[in-house]
Amino acid sequence: MLIRYLHYMELFAPYQKRFFDKSSSCPCGEPEETRDHFVYNCELWKAERSKGFSKNFMNLSLRQLLQNKYSYFTIKDMIMKRFLMSIEDI
Repeated sequence: MLIRYLHYMELFAPYQKRFFDKSSSCPCGEPEETRDHFVYNCELWKAERSKGFSKNFMNLSLRQLLQNKYSYFTIKDMIMKRFLMSIEDI
């Protein structure tokens, strides 16, 4: 499961750009939606991060975040919501 989530998060904008000629920008307005932007910095997911991540999450790697039960399920929910956002645009 860990590898699938790590891989899936790489596919958002780059995948949409490559195969569907969609913008690689994040819905928040950031020029490119990267995995790190999505997990650590995107303003759209600020509320989810504040509820499900530890206070020191910025100091943790993605692997460390996914090893924590609460962060894992938070990221899983974020990915599902982001996926739903992307298919609404199709």
